[in-house]
Amino acid sequence: MDATYLNPVLNAIVKVMKMMANQDVTRGEILLKNNDLAFGEISSVLMLKGAEIQGSISVSFPLEVIMKIAEIMLPPDTPRDNAMIKDLTGEMGNMFAGVAKSEMENNGLKFDISLPTILAGKPHHIKHIIKEAAIFVPFYSSVGTFFVEICFGKKAKTTQVIRSELSYRGPSSLT
Repeated sequence: MDATYLNPVLNAIVKVMKMMANQDVTRGEILLKNNDLAFGEISSVLMLKGAEIQGSISVSFPLEVIMKIAEIMLPPDTPRDNAMIKDLTGEMGNMFAGVAKSEMENNGLKFDISLPTILAGKPHHIKHIIKEAAIFVPFYSSVGTFFVEICFGKKAKTTQVIRSELSYRGPSSLT
């Protein structure tokens, strides 16, 4: 994958986690993903579409990690329920994609970003917008490890309808 698309996403994750969750994160090894299984229990998936390039970004959190992030970011009286977990996961994805989009625009690239699709449960599957191999990157922090997938490629020549899957397939741990 071209660093033009990869680096802004990786930089965005570091910036957002520092600014919003007061977390210094360390990026793990960048790997090619060979399946569509998520490593976390809840994921936010966003599509980015440009004139010639399109892609998707997902961030997957183990339940205990997103709960610790909630403790840092949200007021103490905020209910810690499924709705809050889903909203925070979606908002984290929005912030990562928004900062990445801004950095890409500074490099002359224009993208529209979709609303996040939230997938939950263990296991759940992440389907990227294109058929290219996704890049998989673990991020380590004091609240735990979370996982990012990035997948960019050239737009198909034909127009096709992409359906996003919005579902909750949660285990009892998210009830």
